[in-house]
Amino acid sequence: MFYSLYPSGKKLSGLNGLMIGCVYGKDSPAIAIAGTGVFETFTVTDIAGNLLGKQQELTAELGLNHILKYERIDLNTGSITGSEMYDLIWANGTIHHIRRLEGLFSEINESLAPDGIFCMKEYVGPSYLQFTDKQLEICNSLLRIIPDDLKKDCFGQVKTKVSRPSVEEVVREDPSEAVRSGEILSIAESSLRILESRSCGGTILHPLLSGIAGNFEKNDTTRKMLRVLIDLEEILLEDGEIEENYLFMIASKKTAG
Repeated sequence: MFYSLYPSGKKLSGLNGLMIGCVYGKDSPAIAIAGTGVFETFTVTDIAGNLLGKQQELTAELGLNHILKYERIDLNTGSITGSEMYDLIWANGTIHHIRRLEGLFSEINESLAPDGIFCMKEYVGPSYLQFTDKQLEICNSLLRIIPDDLKKDCFGQVKTKVSRPSVEEVVREDPSEAVRSGEILSIAESSLRILESRSCGGTILHPLLSGIAGNFEKNDTTRKMLRVLIDLEEILLEDGEIEENYLFMIASKKTAG
């Protein structure tokens, strides 16, 4: 568990935490963290007020509303910096929607307690989903050998090509989507002390299986095919043939000097 990363001797009770990005459900990361019993307060921030409201109702049903608090913040205009110092800041798939990266990571470092931990699970691939030529080459080579019945989307159309969306298409769908995602890793490294970083895959599987991923959960045979694709992607990442697009990072406060 994350608290194994804290210095020995740290009192693991009455902690204060912050979640950047709300996930709905009883098995959400915030619910799981609050359930450890080591936090006195844990604040969840998101721009989506309706989502926060629904999760707050669920939190009350679970009897955790004395720990979990919900706050609407637009991190492109608002700040997480205040009087609070956090033992844990957890970013959950939200930072790739933020343009104000330098300010946000500076605030994360400033808001961490001296022995606090920052965890981030995030898309850090090409901004505006501008997949590289190498990604597309590998994806389309794999797509050609996948059986047609596994390439059908929800409309029954067979997926025949993996392509790069135009920036205009991405912006039209969601102006914040991957707005500066390609810069997240370098800015995080300049703002925090990185303890560990692990790839979560997806460099190939995300564009390749977009719209058809559910087909690979049909039976044991299709799940084995999915496992082969996962293993291949891991080999390509380990060999440096492709770069990670999704990662889980753990960092601590970077002090001056």
